[in-house]
Amino acid sequence: MSSDDLEILAYANLRGVECPFVRPSHLATDSAETSDVLKHACDYYIEEIGYKVDAVVCLQPTSPLRTSEDIDSAIDMYVQNPKQSVVSLTEAKEYPVLMRLVRDGLVVPYDAKMAGVGRRQEYEPIYVLNGAIYVTPCNVLMSGKILAEETRPYIMPRERSIDVDSYEDIRLAEYLLRNVSR
Repeated sequence: MSSDDLEILAYANLRGVECPFVRPSHLATDSAETSDVLKHACDYYIEEIGYKVDAVVCLQPTSPLRTSEDIDSAIDMYVQNPKQSVVSLTEAKEYPVLMRLVRDGLVVPYDAKMAGVGRRQEYEPIYVLNGAIYVTPCNVLMSGKILAEETRPYIMPRERSIDVDSYEDIRLAEYLLRNVSR
């Protein structure tokens, strides 16, 4: 785990989480790129500790409902072909063909190529990154990317794919933790 906040690091250490370095403040902002944060961690382990880093598993704290089985399964997928990344996805609730913009008081298609609607039941399933798990070769991170050109999906159900970005998301996550068997 990394953070620029010493109190957070101390709290994590008390609970057995390894926090070997303090993240630089420029990598602890809302605009910091995840790939830069992960690259910094790789650099630390390679240069300061002398480890050979083959891959990085990124588990963002905003995805509290993923399970240890999800993590293990994604890592197992990565081990099968360590040149490819693995990323967690969940089936999208909304289809791009249904998305609209409001311009000059009128409803217009988000993308003119997707103006038709058709029957939702006939749409091919589409997926969205859920932010829960990223498994990436270190050399991909060192090139400034978080995912390799070839990335395999680890599909997660919606009830474990909550990405906490708002108070409403926290309430939904709490509800699911209390009421949905995992």
